Amino acid sequence: ARFGWTKGAPWGVEAALPPGFDYAMADERRRPVADWRAMGVSGIDGAPLADHGDAALILPAGAQGPAFIVYPNFFVIKRYNNATSYALAVGHLADRIAGAGPIRAGWPRGERALSRSEKEDMQQRLTRLGFDTRGADGVVGPDTRAAIRAWQRARGLPADGFDSAGLLEALRRETGQPGTDG
Repeated sequence: ARFGWTKGAPWGVEAALPPGFDYAMADERRRPVADWRAMGVSGIDGAPLADHGDAALILPAGAQGPAFIVYPNFFVIKRYNNATSYALAVGHLADRIAGAGPIRAGWPRGERALSRSEKEDMQQRLTRLGFDTRGADGVVGPDTRAAIRAWQRARGLPADGFDSAGLLEALRRETGQPGTDG
């Protein structure tokens, strides 16, 4: 409890999103659970989301993967290691140890993580195209995700802010400049 952990409250739950959901809402901004319910977000089993405090939506694999509503305990885990993947893994492992089932939604197969140099390349190309990432450091943070979402929205794509090899390849085609693999 010293770091803000609320005993008995979950870190998060796998969520189901309604058709036509605005993926730009998956930005780790916390909103009241009532707002998520009003947007049609539910538990993966269709049950209403439980209210354990303001919650955020994360899409760790973009629009093609699972969605999670994360509660304050998720952000307590992130205080130890700020990586979303770490907090998700720790939370899910704890759930599995407690007897919960696996993540139900499918993960995209064949998707690989970008190297740091590829992420820098992506950031430079986004900025060159007018979608400012506020620096090219090879770390995909809130500014880079906002730039990706803006680029996706401008092209009529689901604005999930997910960095991928496919996104980098599209940026390379659009800028007409070859890249270097990292």
